[in-house]
Amino acid sequence: MQPTVHVSAVADPAMRVMRVRQNVAPAAIGAAFLLFFGFFQLTEPTGTDLFSRANWVFYYTLRLGGLAMAAVAAWSLLGQSITLAVDAVVTVAIGALLILTGLGMAVDGGAMVQTIINVVCGGMFISSGVRNWRDYRFISATKTSNDPAIPTRDLNAFDRRPHASPDVRRKPPSPSAREGRDDSRVQRKSTTPIAPPPEGFLASLAKKPPPPTDDEGPST
Repeated sequence: MQPTVHVSAVADPAMRVMRVRQNVAPAAIGAAFLLFFGFFQLTEPTGTDLFSRANWVFYYTLRLGGLAMAAVAAWSLLGQSITLAVDAVVTVAIGALLILTGLGMAVDGGAMVQTIINVVCGGMFISSGVRNWRDYRFISATKTSNDPAIPTRDLNAFDRRPHASPDVRRKPPSPSAREGRDDSRVQRKSTTPIAPPPEGFLASLAKKPPPPTDDEGPST
């Protein structure tokens, strides 16, 4: 069982633990209530009519439900949020059985006071279970939203290789480029004017070497 508690302050982990531990006292009170009537006030019914069967279910609901609530109270000391979900399931089941057994005994001639007590107590247990379930859902959603995201590694970074630096060495010119440069050189050489000799071009042609002389005299 759990009183109404505002759950807007459970974003902090310490507050979540405190919120769960607040369930210790209500669960312990519910366990004491059920165990007292189940083990010390009632005896096990032996009849086969509807009232006796409903009373038998009510009897074991008090006993087993009291033990379950005692376990929930002890578990709440750990501060685990899942305890609220377990408490919700247990208390809703106990409340539903209390209401059903009270109505069953009333149908077969049971006292109306017992039926009213069962219905009221059963409604309290169900209401507590619903609140605990809502608190558990709220705490779980808050915990998920506040957990830091796990950083992921860039797998591409492990496969990165250093980029090769561009080759700045001068490549040898291709044969066609060399032939083009040779042709240009030939053209430059062919277009260079040749200076004539100082006496003139015709004067150089007019000069002839002297004829060879014969020591014996001119030939006849």
